[in-house]
Amino acid sequence: PHPRTAGMLLVASSTGACELIKHCTTFTDDVFNALLAMNFINEASKSLVSAFGVAGADKTSPFLALNLALCTCVASLKLSDTRRSK
Repeated sequence: PHPRTAGMLLVASSTGACELIKHCTTFTDDVFNALLAMNFINEASKSLVSAFGVAGADKTSPFLALNLALCTCVASLKLSDTRRSK
């Protein structure tokens, strides 16, 4: 452990900086969840787009996958709206 770090922790603990840590933890949690969500959306989008390139003349399977993905997205958005409404 570095003495400078120990000094900063000593000052933070003696001045009651725990309240600030709560806000930092919430912010970090929100940012991490947003990054995870963006990663899932990115991977799903890449999978849907690549299915069109792999399929030959018959694009039934990629269009079905795209249709199911869009229906799932719309249903999720509608359900989240009903949760917020009173």
